[in-house]
Amino acid sequence: MRLYRTLDRIEADVMCAALKPMQPSPPVIVLVEPQNPANLGFVARIADNFGFGEVRVLGGCSWEHSKAKRTGSSAKNRLASFHAVHSWEEASEGCSHLVGFTARAGKKRAPISLDDWQPELNCFGPNAQPALVFGREDRGLESNEVDRCHLLVSIPTTCLGSLNLSHAIAVAGYAWRQWAGGTRMPTPPGTGPSNPATAGPVISSQADRMRFLESVGSDLQDLGIRDDPEELSATLRRLARLPIETRDLRILDRALRHVRWRREDTNGKD
Repeated sequence: MRLYRTLDRIEADVMCAALKPMQPSPPVIVLVEPQNPANLGFVARIADNFGFGEVRVLGGCSWEHSKAKRTGSSAKNRLASFHAVHSWEEASEGCSHLVGFTARAGKKRAPISLDDWQPELNCFGPNAQPALVFGREDRGLESNEVDRCHLLVSIPTTCLGSLNLSHAIAVAGYAWRQWAGGTRMPTPPGTGPSNPATAGPVISSQADRMRFLESVGSDLQDLGIRDDPEELSATLRRLARLPIETRDLRILDRALRHVRWRREDTNGKD
């Protein structure tokens, strides 16, 4: 069995390698409840250094603080462009893959090393819009937040187990640029591949997948499913990691609406 799994992994890596010539758009950065305003200023500089996409801040401290303005003085325009979001749906809007960063591992938290993430990035495909997700300075991402991530990554260290938030983002930015083509200028956010005829599948956004699966969960509870609601919710969050194509999600959504209509029609006749 182990041999078969190894061969499957090799085959998947070979297939994903074929996708590399056209890279996804620069990643969105999602900061979950940052606590130190000075870090936000540093993040603004790093975002410009590595050509990241939009920076979204989910709760936490404000980048309007004087400490953020001081540390981000060389990237004032970028700092001013930070976008406050108030839910995971807003934070992941338009993103097909969420890549969470964590310094912890456990039973339900099994990150891969940053050294090994390139084959996974290759599998995202040329139309992907990834987001790199970073947690709080003191405790990182919570378990329910990890469940939302398509891929979980840790940055290997020698002594201390974790890095400062802005340092971690800088290391991730460098690793992204290495994978995306070294020193070449990144594709501006929002631009697609140069050859639409070979663009490949369009992956639905994390937010759209989560909205659909929450509708499924709501219907299951209305039908009286006996599973624990928290376990069901965790399962749906894990399913939302799957890179479902937009056209497939559209068909699933139509199918769900049809099932609801048939159920309502049947109940009306009774």
